[in-house]
Amino acid sequence: MTKSASRGHHPRELGGLTPNAGGNEVPIEAWYGWQATGWMNLKFDAQYVINPGGRGFNAAGVKTGNAWVFGLRTVVHF
Repeated sequence: MTKSASRGHHPRELGGLTPNAGGNEVPIEAWYGWQATGWMNLKFDAQYVINPGGRGFNAAGVKTGNAWVFGLRTVVHF
């Protein structure tokens, strides 16, 4: 058991061990909701993430580029 764990801190709560340690991740998001019918709602989502993870590289040391993320949420009322 590490000192931090013995004091009740989870190791991931420590600043030096988090994925965003020492960097800035910048997400930009836009979404649109559309009531397609009286019983179905659609929500479209687009995100552009600048510096994913905040460090510029992943756990394997490979440089990461900016990322696009797209989503669709459907709500159906019966």
